[in-house]
Amino acid sequence: MPLTYRHIRSGRVETRDAPDPALDSNPRWQLEGAADTSSPADARPAANASTAVWREYAIAQGVPADEADEASRDELRARFPQE
Repeated sequence: MPLTYRHIRSGRVETRDAPDPALDSNPRWQLEGAADTSSPADARPAANASTAVWREYAIAQGVPADEADEASRDELRARFPQE
């Protein structure tokens, strides 16, 4: 049975006949139909992470994509203070 991976931001789909270690280890890709126990979206990015990483995190936390795309990294960091 082929495995289907979906990019969490773009929605792009990739199909593989076997597990793909590169996609499995990339938090931006999710295996469709699999239980995700790692919850990378729950982990707050490092303060110096790229704007793209902060945007993906914000979207995963429920911020609308258009709002996250318009915000700077520092604005997104301020929205999700470190606990």
